[in-house]
Amino acid sequence: MRIAVLIDLSPRKLGSLEDWLVAFARVANRAGHRVDIYGREPIHGSILDQLRAHGAGWDTIDSLAHRRGRAVLKLARYDVVYATLFGLRDLPLLLAYAAWPARVLFFDQNSDAGGPTGSPSAVRRLIDRSLLRTSDLAGVSNYVRARLATRLGRGERLRTIYHGVNLARYVAPANRRNSAGDVHIMTAAWLIPEKGVDHLIRAMRSPALVGARLSIAGDGPELESLKRLSHELGVAERTRFLGLRTDLNSLLQDADIFVHPAVWQEAFGLAIAEAMATACPVVASNIGAVPELVVDGVTGLLVPPGDPLAIAAALERLTMDPELRNRLGQSARSRAEKMFDLERCVEQHLEWCLSAQRASSGRSRPL
Repeated sequence: MRIAVLIDLSPRKLGSLEDWLVAFARVANRAGHRVDIYGREPIHGSILDQLRAHGAGWDTIDSLAHRRGRAVLKLARYDVVYATLFGLRDLPLLLAYAAWPARVLFFDQNSDAGGPTGSPSAVRRLIDRSLLRTSDLAGVSNYVRARLATRLGRGERLRTIYHGVNLARYVAPANRRNSAGDVHIMTAAWLIPEKGVDHLIRAMRSPALVGARLSIAGDGPELESLKRLSHELGVAERTRFLGLRTDLNSLLQDADIFVHPAVWQEAFGLAIAEAMATACPVVASNIGAVPELVVDGVTGLLVPPGDPLAIAAALERLTMDPELRNRLGQSARSRAEKMFDLERCVEQHLEWCLSAQRASSGRSRPL
């Protein structure tokens, strides 16, 4: 089987999405399949080397977009065109739809500002249903799968495949601090307003958190405004902005609490799964798919989105109770092992590709 992966991602760091690309190429190659990946520049040198070592090709989405007619003919030579992180009507998807007889698989892992019913107009929903009538669809969570079913007016041929985490890399530290008050709080995100990091910074003003320090990993358009906010609120001395990092696993091992303060409908929350795999208790917004990852009071604490006071209260509770932190962290690791293992995730994606290819055998061109 020949598989083209179209992904709206610059694999510029050593993170879990990059891990997925490499693992998918490795497992497919081991099974005798050919994978070519079309993504965004830049690509981390280590990722490129690993892809090539597993027989995978690498090219850019731009190379397809610049010569559209040639791109359609190129994609039509694949058995399966797997697309993710794009919108349903983005150009790469339109090229894939036109590349008959290749089977199109759309993996939806996009977060949004709406609820499960979504907000596309009736005309756009009709276009989506027409374009995807012969495609195979999956969501990164049950929340996303329900959103797809509502928007497309169908529940058949839909499945959920959770993200995977490299459990051998994201491991619990040998020892975590058992003190109360003096804790290391951490978040990791693409710094956009929807990630709600400003609410976490506001929560750090709580008098009960004066002994706590905050680390923020990631870059993005909100970086400078978040730095200004930390100075304005008087918490800058206890707040570190780490920038884009490739050692998130090590950073999480040094953290006592991980916070995911998103204010939009999260499709999954990959950083949450990474923190859970590191046995780090999580404080997260009760929104989108997050409750599928974080079981309130078992693997972490859920709070209303956009509520600094609620975040502060959850952090105060965990800060003053090391035993609770440890109990939630150990439960989080167990849940990650059960639900978010990278190898299991990749096998599910490859099985999806195989089942789609079987379903398309002998398929005639749609009218």
